[in-house]
Amino acid sequence: MKDDKDYYWDWLKHEDNLFTNRNNFFLIAEAMLIAAVAALSDSVLQNSQPSVLLLCLAGLFVSVIWVFANLKHLVATEPKIKEKLHATELRRKEFDERRSKWWSNHWLIGMVLPLGLVLVWGIWLFILYSQGGN
Repeated sequence: MKDDKDYYWDWLKHEDNLFTNRNNFFLIAEAMLIAAVAALSDSVLQNSQPSVLLLCLAGLFVSVIWVFANLKHLVATEPKIKEKLHATELRRKEFDERRSKWWSNHWLIGMVLPLGLVLVWGIWLFILYSQGGN
């Protein structure tokens, strides 16, 4: 029984580390895409709009992938590990039950931030599309 507890505890820590590293990777990718779009949007080049459009589509794609990767972690993987850990470590179950699930840092950073960026990229694409028609 002790081996199971250690195994699931190590697995949960590993998943938490993966979650953090994944968010860092996507956040850096998003920042680079936003910086590139901002630089090209402010550019004096007349033909930069296709590049900006392509970068906005890439940003939207990256954001959607980020949402689905985190959703899988938060809804499928982490709860399964916690369920196994709760069976072997009762103190952990009490701790998790006291925490708010939907407003935890994992949900705010892992879902609200990428969904917000999906919205930002969508608005940016709408603006580009509106300007292209003029």
